[in-house]
Amino acid sequence: MELHRLEHFIAVAERRRFTAAAQRLHLASVQALERELGTSLFERTGTQLSDAGRALLPEAHRVIAAARAARQAVSAARTGRRQTVKVGIPHGLLAPRLLTALAGFRVAHPGVDLTFAGAGERGCAEQAEGLRAGRLDVAFLVRAAAGTGLRMHVVATEPVLLATAADHPLGARTPVEVTELRGADFVDFPAGWGVRAVVDELFTEAGVERRPVAELADAATALDLVRHRLGVTMVPRSWATRAPDLRYTEPGPRQPVVEIVVATPDSAVPNGPTVYLVAAMLRAAESTP
Repeated sequence: MELHRLEHFIAVAERRRFTAAAQRLHLASVQALERELGTSLFERTGTQLSDAGRALLPEAHRVIAAARAARQAVSAARTGRRQTVKVGIPHGLLAPRLLTALAGFRVAHPGVDLTFAGAGERGCAEQAEGLRAGRLDVAFLVRAAAGTGLRMHVVATEPVLLATAADHPLGARTPVEVTELRGADFVDFPAGWGVRAVVDELFTEAGVERRPVAELADAATALDLVRHRLGVTMVPRSWATRAPDLRYTEPGPRQPVVEIVVATPDSAVPNGPTVYLVAAMLRAAESTP
């Protein structure tokens, strides 16, 4: 399968504007690709992708990006030029296997400098904006807070639990219905945080308004307030290790989940090391038992 045919297929699929001569060339490449694959990539109207075309499009992007990454890596090695990948890291939501994969990537690519940027006051939403603005090359985000304009791949999922003081009456129930939290003092995280977006969806779906007594961009302080019965909160399950003295209960009627994604800007072609980094994260996610 020739790369230029995939490039021309992408151009036609995304309806890019070209001269008439270029359009004829692209269509000829698509027809050759269809003969090679033995199936139509577009519906009979010629403007809408077929099922096969929709399946091919993301794979074509991946192949082209990988080829470009290979060229960039060879060029960097030949010239001795170091490359940098700017990575956005979320608040306490990176599974150990992903951190291990990041460390392995650094060892495997000594010519690449990894720089890390923590999430600010607005959490995932702020880092998603950094991706779209080109300030970050790749970021780990919670899908619910990521917004649009990004290529995203799920690399981890984690349930969200209600955290209460050990002797709080709500902690004695399993599960705790969201309707039972109406009127409870609630310790919130700021808008833009991934867990906040998931909790907002849960309460909206249940038609329940919560009563926030705090909105903190600080997990440790939020858990301290809960510990002293100044409120309850909802946190990813892994955060329970930070405060094992608290009680963690599944909420109902459904179990909310944070989906951690590795994301890159949809509007720009990732540089070579970024492509390899994303691939390493996907391998780490697939290797999870």
